[in-house]
Amino acid sequence: MIGAGRVASSLAPALSEAGCRIVQVWSRTEASAKRLAEAVGAEAVSGDFSAINPAIDIVIVAVRDAVLESVIDSLRPLVLAPIVHTAGSMPGDLADGVLYPLQTFSMERRVDFTRVHCFVEAQNAMVEQKLVEICELLTRKENVHRLNSEGRRLLHLAAVFACNFTNHCCTLAGQVLETAGVKFDVLLPLVEETVTKLRELPPSLAQTGPAARHDTNVMQAQAALLDKIGEGSGNPLLAEIYRTMSESIVQTTTINNI
Repeated sequence: MIGAGRVASSLAPALSEAGCRIVQVWSRTEASAKRLAEAVGAEAVSGDFSAINPAIDIVIVAVRDAVLESVIDSLRPLVLAPIVHTAGSMPGDLADGVLYPLQTFSMERRVDFTRVHCFVEAQNAMVEQKLVEICELLTRKENVHRLNSEGRRLLHLAAVFACNFTNHCCTLAGQVLETAGVKFDVLLPLVEETVTKLRELPPSLAQTGPAARHDTNVMQAQAALLDKIGEGSGNPLLAEIYRTMSESIVQTTTINNI
């Protein structure tokens, strides 16, 4: 396992618990390598890649996109095993394959991989089969998909909207609530119901709110309020984000759907 950040720190323990032996964990810093290696019973390696065991079966590279290509290039002369990466937006031909788990990862939380959809891509049939077998140890068989680089880039982009932007909207909601002295926790039942509803309805039919109702007066009043809040909080983008999101909702909904 090359890397000890959010993805590696979730993926390595899940693989270990599924029956895979993690031989080594490499990280740029010794402390992070040791932390994850101890958690999965592996050898910790840091610094350059000279101590990488050449007899391993597969190398999984889970590092930042900015350094991914250089890390893979450094590994290639040292190992005969297939090298695969976990990045959603990086090309598959950078390595021998891709194992992309579609999930958000945090150091503070363990992920239930049995619910995670995994997407694989490989440069040959042997590596593809190996990746499918690994993914089927992690999650249900129906959650394992083959997808090329272009499809994976679009999938990652969709995930940015569904996950990263949604989380940021909650951050902005928290800023608005601060002005009223209300804790963010009051919104959690609302957020949870929104997600639950999406299990039963397509997002376009689950959409509610003033923009979905085309309620222009409410939208104008709320945008004006956000102008004031933005000035006070130092975030002038609040109202702009609200107006842009509302306009997008207006364009993608009709009154007949409400």
